[in-house]
Amino acid sequence: MLSPEVPTGFANIVTSTSAKGLMSGLTVPPGTNKVRFTVLTQDIYTRTDGTAPTTSVGILWAKTATYERYWNEDMLNKIQVVAGGTGSIVMEFLKEY
Repeated sequence: MLSPEVPTGFANIVTSTSAKGLMSGLTVPPGTNKVRFTVLTQDIYTRTDGTAPTTSVGILWAKTATYERYWNEDMLNKIQVVAGGTGSIVMEFLKEY
């Protein structure tokens, strides 16, 4: 049986060749414990330890793919992201019960 989930927010995040915090300039909506996101135009690379990734060191997330992860506010605020060029990530924040 699927757990019910409720949207808590939405964001369009611009990525570039300079590493930055995934949530730079954004606030994680209260109650968020899950995210669903689509990498739109450029592959991205992330690190979850607060260290800046590069296009050769980091976890690859392929463009045009949609992912779901159980990331809470603390994790979202630690994630660093970089892309091979200017692109964007569409992110939906969720609370799963």
